[in-house]
Amino acid sequence: MTSSEKLLALYDEIIVNRYIDGKDAMQEWHDRYKSFIETVQARTVEIKKGKKLDYDNGDQEFLDHFFISNNPVSSRGSNPISDEDLRAILRSNDFIDLIEETMLNPNKKSWVTLIEKGKNIFKRNHFDNQRLRFNRISASCTSNLIPMPSENAFNKFVKYLNDNAILDFTNIEKNWYAQNEYLTKEIHEIFSNKILDENDFTDEYWLNLFAWSLYDKKVNQSESDLKDTETKPNTGTKKMENSLNRILFGAAGTGKTYNTINHALSILDPEYDLQLDRKELKKRFDAYKKQGRIKFVTFHQSFSYEDFVEGIRAETSDDGQLSYDVKAGVFKELCEDAQTEIDVKQNNASAPIEASINSAIDQLIAQAKTEEIIFHTKRGVEIKVSSHSAGTLVALTSTGSNVPLSIRHIRNYLKIQSDMLVDQKSYEWAIANSLRSKVKFTNSVEKVNPYVLIIDEINRGNISRIFGELITLIEDSKRQDAEEQLSVILPYSKKEFSVPNNVYIIGTMNSSDRSLTGLDVALRRRFTFIEMPPKPELLNDVTVNGLNIGKLLEVINQRIEVLLDRDHCIGHANFMSLSNESKLGDLAQIFKQKIIPQLQEYFFDDWAKINMVFNANGMLKSKPVERSILFPNVNNESEEFFEEQKTWQLVDTAFDSIASFSKIITH
Repeated sequence: MTSSEKLLALYDEIIVNRYIDGKDAMQEWHDRYKSFIETVQARTVEIKKGKKLDYDNGDQEFLDHFFISNNPVSSRGSNPISDEDLRAILRSNDFIDLIEETMLNPNKKSWVTLIEKGKNIFKRNHFDNQRLRFNRISASCTSNLIPMPSENAFNKFVKYLNDNAILDFTNIEKNWYAQNEYLTKEIHEIFSNKILDENDFTDEYWLNLFAWSLYDKKVNQSESDLKDTETKPNTGTKKMENSLNRILFGAAGTGKTYNTINHALSILDPEYDLQLDRKELKKRFDAYKKQGRIKFVTFHQSFSYEDFVEGIRAETSDDGQLSYDVKAGVFKELCEDAQTEIDVKQNNASAPIEASINSAIDQLIAQAKTEEIIFHTKRGVEIKVSSHSAGTLVALTSTGSNVPLSIRHIRNYLKIQSDMLVDQKSYEWAIANSLRSKVKFTNSVEKVNPYVLIIDEINRGNISRIFGELITLIEDSKRQDAEEQLSVILPYSKKEFSVPNNVYIIGTMNSSDRSLTGLDVALRRRFTFIEMPPKPELLNDVTVNGLNIGKLLEVINQRIEVLLDRDHCIGHANFMSLSNESKLGDLAQIFKQKIIPQLQEYFFDDWAKINMVFNANGMLKSKPVERSILFPNVNNESEEFFEEQKTWQLVDTAFDSIASFSKIITH
């Protein structure tokens, strides 16, 4: 079957049979998508005639469509940048010029310019590169690109088309624009000679949506189905990537903690490209963490309910007075922050708030205790800030709504500017962002921002002691606004508490830990368990003196599974420091300092089995116990016992030869 025949058959399967017969929402998307592209093209004609775009003079709605969370080209996930901050950038002549250039010349050159210059503009405003947003702008300016701005998703789609010999991208430049343009051109040409009738939907917009739907059906859904199959039976519950509570489990060294970053980013920004360099992923992760959107904690035997939920803590004031106050723990703090996002749906406050402040936060609180402080935003909205109790701030908006301000929120936003002198503008920006988290500032309600708590080594804490009554409240069905929502009165503060539905919990668990058994009863039905197995294939390209490290790890783990079980395999992370430039000594150190001690723990110092794992390669040497020398007064009746006993020692010289390591794999 040719490429054309394959695509025509897939078109019948994906579009004709799946969508057109039912005339479902796909038709509505087609119409909105077509209308938006045509609107952009119409405005392009006006730009050619000399009419520039101006956000504050008639073009706000048009420009907003490039950035709203669900525009006719594609949807996007949550983002650290608020809509108001984006609009401030849209008022920048530099950025408007980039959009106009993309509209006038929708090609790869304008796309590259948009990314390079747009990145600098966003950085000047203290935000990271917004590559997905830039891709979406380009896809909004022409029908010669399919509406798939996520490079992570698009790369998976290209791989699917290549692997199934549907289209060949071998000679196409390896970037999103070039490959997208090639894909769109090929699909349009294949369908150009197709005979149309009233039941055929093959205009350029339908064909572009066909490409997206093909990805959704053959790549996206297949991956989701596979994840569901690997982690739990088909119970009709939410897919793994949407689960509120998940635990990454596996043997030591399989990258569980390492992968919490990817999982957290997939929750906070589902469209973010997780294929980016690790440094970029960590940078984005740290930005969310500084904002308070991510909290990280490690459980241990001394970790308590007071650390996790709330407790009474003694504090000494400046004048030496001792007080005992109820303080929120890490989980309650995160829930309080997440609740501010939900409050957006219920608050009737008006326009976006940009407060001004001439003193530090502590000075502001002190002043607000004695008087109402009045601020005026750029749009003329009057804000009154006062303090109702020690250490708190409340904003009274122009509509009369009282909005409690989170001091922790303000401090979190200030952390983002740690590379700058904290001045008046810094506080103004932090206050404004804290207020925005409380205030609804558009007519439409945006999706509330998710918050993530990462619990490393979750099975090392006393779960019943740490979670207490909240072990029930974290269930999906018991969350706030769920059908069977529950709340409890907390024992210290005596206040009602429920867990918001935008709080996600990611735990990590070492499956070889002996404390695993008791944990399953408490958490198994409340968490989705995602196995993180060893991946020797990640080391297939690593060799030391000609020895393939991936194959070495694969054989070692095969033997451990036979002698023990798969939960006690060796993780690939132990060897990730190796490269093709690594020396034999580096490999020897890994075995001496990591692999052998780990095997000692796994096999309870049964060196005979450890020697079997190494295929008796000469690294371990045994010798019988000489009873007559060590135990001269023990009678001969114990002879049988001594015949079975051996002592073991490492043979240091064996670690100096690559042949010893090679013998683990072969004779």
